[in-house]
Amino acid sequence: MYSTVYFLPILGLLVLIYAAWRASWIKSQDAGEEKMTEIAHHIAQGATSFLQAAYKSIILFVGLTCLGLLILGSTVTSHTHPLIAITFLLGALTSATAGWMHRQHGPLSGGRHAARLQFLRRFQ
Repeated sequence: MYSTVYFLPILGLLVLIYAAWRASWIKSQDAGEEKMTEIAHHIAQGATSFLQAAYKSIILFVGLTCLGLLILGSTVTSHTHPLIAITFLLGALTSATAGWMHRQHGPLSGGRHAARLQFLRRFQ
């Protein structure tokens, strides 16, 4: 079990390095015509609005659940540990970060993919 405790954060760091490399590659690709860039921008704005609204409603749930886990973990008769609340909070934060990163790079990759398809169709 203890080897897993060290292995998983290292694996997570490697995944983040890979994601950063892929994101920089996506940004280096042709963004396409002005209309495609405009559509991708509107999609990104909509995704931002959605995530902001979702995060506002989820933050109350995460806070109350974390508090409940902390209280349950602190009782003497409990078979759990207060650190479970911290891991729950870290999981919620990393999930929110992943959603935000996808919001940043999703429209970029979609627009660039459409531009690439349009480029390839010229040769058919």
